[in-house]
Amino acid sequence: MKGINLKEIKNKILKGDITGLLGLSKDKHQVHPSEVAKIFTTIPAETAIGAFEAFPRESQPGVFPYLDARLQKKIIQGIPREKASYILNELSSDDRLSFYSPLKGMELSWFLDFLNDSV
Repeated sequence: MKGINLKEIKNKILKGDITGLLGLSKDKHQVHPSEVAKIFTTIPAETAIGAFEAFPRESQPGVFPYLDARLQKKIIQGIPREKASYILNELSSDDRLSFYSPLKGMELSWFLDFLNDSV
């Protein structure tokens, strides 16, 4: 059985079908989170936010670091606060630093508040 290609991943995400991605099924052909993140950059932000939210909670912090900074911010701003807090608190320290280091001023303060929420 052949693996899934990027076009098939994109079509699945656009249709809201995330089964088989990131090891969510028993299919031995799992898709690496970086491959899923590549697809998110090719679809409209609102669609990407919805698709990201459709992933199981425990898979979201695995995909998040591979997204570009613009989309990372849009996702955190576009999902419920509890979910955003969970994602940012679950990131590795390196990935969290990568997310926060380009932020400045009020924007930085706003995003830092997510780390203070309990998960």
